[in-house]
Amino acid sequence: MGLARLIKYGYILYGQTRDGKTATGHILSGNPLKGAKISGEDMVEATTSRNKTAKIGNTMVSETAIPNYFEVKMNNPMYPKDETFVIDTPGYGDTKGVLRILANGFYHYRLYSKVENMKFILCFDHAHVRNTCEKFIDTIIQWTSSFKNYFDNRKDIWKSCVFLFTKVD
Repeated sequence: MGLARLIKYGYILYGQTRDGKTATGHILSGNPLKGAKISGEDMVEATTSRNKTAKIGNTMVSETAIPNYFEVKMNNPMYPKDETFVIDTPGYGDTKGVLRILANGFYHYRLYSKVENMKFILCFDHAHVRNTCEKFIDTIIQWTSSFKNYFDNRKDIWKSCVFLFTKVD
């Protein structure tokens, strides 16, 4: 699976680095996760070999270099089982520098041209919705700026979007 194939239905995960996009992709595709506390830090990892290249980051360094594709098994006749994917994109504020940021722009462009029916899941660490909400606001700005004609299409874009708050106790 990659950016070359047309995808009928896609749920595209967006958010800052470390906001739980990859873990969300695993959960939505039915991959079980396990958690542990190591050196006082909460750690999460997938417990199946499905999507084994989609590594969940447990440090401040980003793990997702290219989009991960998770096939979704749905029991909804509107969404054929073999044509529905959750797509985990590299995070905004990526820790790998300017070349990764440019690559992310390319991935967004290709996703928009290869996913026929898309919905957007904006992932936010719940801790980002405190005080000034800087990362929360920045994620929304980064996401909306990824659309060429955002102001002409904003109503349709927002109808296709949900907010998902992650890492909630």
